[in-house]
Amino acid sequence: MDGSVDFYRNWNEYSDGFGTMDTEFYLGNQALYEISGDRNFELRIELTDQTGEYRYAKYSDSVGSPESLYTLYITGYTGNASDSLGAHNGYNFSTYDMDNDIAKDYDCATLWRSGWWHVYCGLSNLNGLYGSVGYQGLTWHYWNNTFSHVMSSTRMMMRLKEY
Repeated sequence: MDGSVDFYRNWNEYSDGFGTMDTEFYLGNQALYEISGDRNFELRIELTDQTGEYRYAKYSDSVGSPESLYTLYITGYTGNASDSLGAHNGYNFSTYDMDNDIAKDYDCATLWRSGWWHVYCGLSNLNGLYGSVGYQGLTWHYWNNTFSHVMSSTRMMMRLKEY
């Protein structure tokens, strides 16, 4: 939202969560796992770029256990932001001290300066450096098919899916 909280954190901090709810925060992968479990959850991602344009993406969502390295499970994209998270489906969470991406020559969490489901780095980085241009910033690649388009705010929310 404003860059007041540094999201370049280690595995334990991403597991436990950090920040405060009245500014910027990350709920924590353990909480995401416990909340989503085997229930049918919806993930809504809201994005605003520096021109004030707003877009969103919705998915069915769950986060795997700590033993699975908090694997991301998403399906069913809808929205107007294009799907920059689908390629991350089925991949493990990575941080600079726990390299779980599939890139062989480098560590995506270190290169991209964030904890995320980096895959082979990937198409999104919503925990990136606030205000940074390029892949280290808050990126959603298919916004305009580039990593140089900077988001001014991002928000990820989960709720029990209605039937």
